[in-house]
Amino acid sequence: MSAQPPPSQSGDRAPRNLSILSLHALLVGWRGNVLAVILQPFVLQLGASVAFLGFLETIGGYRGLVPAAVQPFGGWMAD
Repeated sequence: MSAQPPPSQSGDRAPRNLSILSLHALLVGWRGNVLAVILQPFVLQLGASVAFLGFLETIGGYRGLVPAAVQPFGGWMAD
């Protein structure tokens, strides 16, 4: 019996997947920051109140209520 690890099934895909996931996280973070910097002054300039701006950010966005409500259905569809 040898103490060698079993051969990798994925080959050399792990570094490629890590770079793709890192790029995705970078782009999502960049989008969120740019959107927050531009959206808030724009909505306030249109005459909306700060409370309405908070409402918009609550229902939308990456971690808002709408994505949270759709996530269980999307997970069921993915399975």
